[in-house]
Amino acid sequence: FPTRRSSDLISILCPINAVTTPLMGAQDTLPYIGQITGLMLEEDEALYLESEDLQSAFNLFSVPDRWLPFFSYSKKVDGAAMGLPAGTMVRPALCVIPMGWHSAVGLVQEAVRDVVFRRAGVPRTISTEKHRPLPEGKSFAVVYLDNFDEIEIIKKVDIEIHKEGTVMTDYHRRFNEACDQAGLPRNESKQLIHAFAGGMQGGEFDGQRGILKLGSDKLRNYIQLS
Repeated sequence: FPTRRSSDLISILCPINAVTTPLMGAQDTLPYIGQITGLMLEEDEALYLESEDLQSAFNLFSVPDRWLPFFSYSKKVDGAAMGLPAGTMVRPALCVIPMGWHSAVGLVQEAVRDVVFRRAGVPRTISTEKHRPLPEGKSFAVVYLDNFDEIEIIKKVDIEIHKEGTVMTDYHRRFNEACDQAGLPRNESKQLIHAFAGGMQGGEFDGQRGILKLGSDKLRNYIQLS
């Protein structure tokens, strides 16, 4: 019996890796921060960042029913918790993508790309992906698991026009609409609109100086360890 989806539930089902074949798929084309550092700004240019984060992304996408036996738990529970007659012992199974499974990253990446590029209609030509050259132009989409980021190169003289937190880009708006239509919740505390500074893939983004660097909190931890 599948469990209900819950943002508070984290299941690390590593044991199934021994009996399943990994589905690599999109996992091999995940974007990485080193690609973004390939963007070269002119002296009169700056970058701004738009960002959305899906809330508990691994619990948002269902798996086929035939997969449930692989995602079942070893301990049986009373079926009364699932609407069955009391005393009926059943083995619960996770009906969403489990963390720790070697196919989880590729499947979540493919699912979120489907939301961005098919449902929201963001052109795949601006996508930053491993094994592909950086897109041409001034706009770049970065889809990394539960994150959709859009980077735009502008002239520094236009910075005042792009007020932070005001009007989001068309691609950003279309992504949010696609999430709402599909019932995918977003983490509003991580939303960025026309931001010239913010977090990106665990690092810190400074669009006015054209710098991507390690996050300050992580840097402090590394210094303490050394």
